[in-house]
Amino acid sequence: MTEGKEEPAQARLSSLGLAADTPLGALYVSTTGSPYGTELAALVLEDVAERVPGCSVPIGLDDGAYLMLVPAQRPDDDLGAADAAERLAPLLAGGWAALATGSPAAGAAGLRRSIEEARHSHRVAALGTGTVRTEGSAALSSHQLLLAAVPEDVRRLYRDRLIGVVERYDAEHGSDLVGTLAAFLDASGSWQRCAEQLHVHVNTLRYRLQRVEQLTGHSLATLRDRTDFLLALGIRGPARSAVTRPT
Repeated sequence: MTEGKEEPAQARLSSLGLAADTPLGALYVSTTGSPYGTELAALVLEDVAERVPGCSVPIGLDDGAYLMLVPAQRPDDDLGAADAAERLAPLLAGGWAALATGSPAAGAAGLRRSIEEARHSHRVAALGTGTVRTEGSAALSSHQLLLAAVPEDVRRLYRDRLIGVVERYDAEHGSDLVGTLAAFLDASGSWQRCAEQLHVHVNTLRYRLQRVEQLTGHSLATLRDRTDFLLALGIRGPARSAVTRPT
């Protein structure tokens, strides 16, 4: 970056009350489904600013989210935003908040990178579940970032075409094949470890996953099909029972 281009950026930082040589992390917050609207995201950031000296003012963005630059030292520190959102959780009612951070940086170029990291990580956070959903820049090396870049209707179609039939089977038979599939993939395909985690015999586990293969036409013996399942399970779907029942 040339000196001429740096000067306006430094002036912009100064106008926000920020020192150009102070490490700052971008904090990106949005709220969805709250009766108080998107302004609740600004309240989350104001709560952070009251506890952390040296923050910028919250900046409203075109997508309804708010951005703030916060003094930070550690990568992927949530900068106190998660605690702030939890304190305001009653105002979320049936909605949720998505919070994301970028890596701390100093100078105009570094802060632009931090803001971009926070913006993309926020898209991953929005794919999560729960009232307060958080992500840091580590999300940028996750397959979830690729899912976040795909339109929601396409994501849901992909999930339904692959494991929708399994979800319907679970609903009809009171089973939890989807949960068993997720546990198997979480165990990196280890039959013994997965069976131990589910407290079932390995043969029972094999029977359940064979049923998944029969229903979907995909084989858990291949890395390609396991990857397909992993991606589909990464897309938020209907709530699953927490209890694994025999099929």
